[in-house]
Amino acid sequence: MKQCCILPKEGNSKKSKLDTILDECLDTARGIIEDACAYKLMDGSELAKLEFSKVCGSKRMELIKFVQVISDRIQFSFPNLKIFQIGYVFEEILLCCLSFELVLTEVQKSGISTRYASFKCWDVTLRLVNLTCVLYSNLNDAKLTVNALVGLTGRKLINCLLGADDSIIFEKLSDQLAYFKRNSKISQKYQQQTEATKNSKHNNKNGDDGHDSKQDKPLPLTPEEKLEKRDIETATYLEDIDTQFAKFLVSTSPSLYNNFIKQDISTIRILQLVTPSIFSNILQFEVVERIIDVYLFEGDMFLLRCSLALLKKCSWKLFGDLTEVYVALSEICHCW
Repeated sequence: MKQCCILPKEGNSKKSKLDTILDECLDTARGIIEDACAYKLMDGSELAKLEFSKVCGSKRMELIKFVQVISDRIQFSFPNLKIFQIGYVFEEILLCCLSFELVLTEVQKSGISTRYASFKCWDVTLRLVNLTCVLYSNLNDAKLTVNALVGLTGRKLINCLLGADDSIIFEKLSDQLAYFKRNSKISQKYQQQTEATKNSKHNNKNGDDGHDSKQDKPLPLTPEEKLEKRDIETATYLEDIDTQFAKFLVSTSPSLYNNFIKQDISTIRILQLVTPSIFSNILQFEVVERIIDVYLFEGDMFLLRCSLALLKKCSWKLFGDLTEVYVALSEICHCW
């Protein structure tokens, strides 16, 4: 389990920055939780609450109120294991969740990594509360737990599924295939431009055209261009994953696959609902621990195999139309 306590593969300076951000966010989270406790004790005084809100400011007040949202969500995590809902462990998990939220926000703001740029922070944090419980139970340290969350959500499949919004992943299969087709054309055009730039740099380096290579260096990408490039790469990767998953599904559960085709259901959307939390919102605590351990050694394909097994296990619930299937999956996955 401790193998997941690694920051994403960035340069050494970026690792150092991320580590600094992590320490700062843990300290900030402790202060916000203290403020949230003080705010909650003001239930009987609206005037005191108003004065408190003015002192804290709107951004901090949003986080103070989010503490209550996280607290409520933790109460539903592994209900048969009361250790997560009370006492010191509850407080530490609350700290981990809020710190993770702050780390995501800070990384997005600082721009040191585009990997988390498209995350909807509150949504991602709430979806991963159960996973946070599993990690903290094994690591027994808030910093290691947040570090592990950052590392796991930086892995390719989980990162792409969490970061892709409704403009990349669609509920209807027909819309999804049309998007993949459009993206494929854009990707080919982008690759041609990249190749042309590389060839130009190579020629300039060899002095083939007599120009000064320093003058022909391409301009660095703007933040918007970086995000556009990332979206193209994400969609290309997800198309490949969707193709592989569909092949696996048709070989293991052909009748279920045929129903998805007939009802125009996107399989990549199903993966997005089921997979990013590493099944911690679905399966028992001990099973999730085993899955994480194997995943760290075998990689993303193992998560696809687990998703196939899960769909096969609950396939009897998934033979309805598009709406019925997504409602059933939301109930199975306890989507938040």
